[in-house]
Parts: sequence; structure tokens; C-alpha cells
Amino acid sequence: MKIYEVGGVVRDELLGLPVQDRDFVVVGATPEDMLAAGFTPVGKDFPVF
Repeated sequence: MKIYEVGGVVRDELLGLPVQDRDFVVVGATPEDMLAAGFTPVGKDFPVF
């Protein structure tokens, strides 16, 4: 499983701005893997944790 920070957090950190929120992309994990790791699903139509 690889986890990457994406979105505005990358921009904010590069510009030295306060981080408002954090978004991640997870590669190499199934929804079952995410559940087993303790993540809570929040999406209804596709796996969002």
C-alpha cells in the first residue's frame, strides 16, 4: 500500500501557507484492506475513506 498526499495541501506546504485540509490517494489497497487497517468509509457510490 502506498499513500500520497494530493490536492491543496501540496500547494499550501510548498507556499508555506497554513494547511486547511488533507487529501490522500491510496494505491495498492482494496476497500477490504482499508477497513482492516481501521479506516472508515465515507463514500456511498465508490470507495472513499
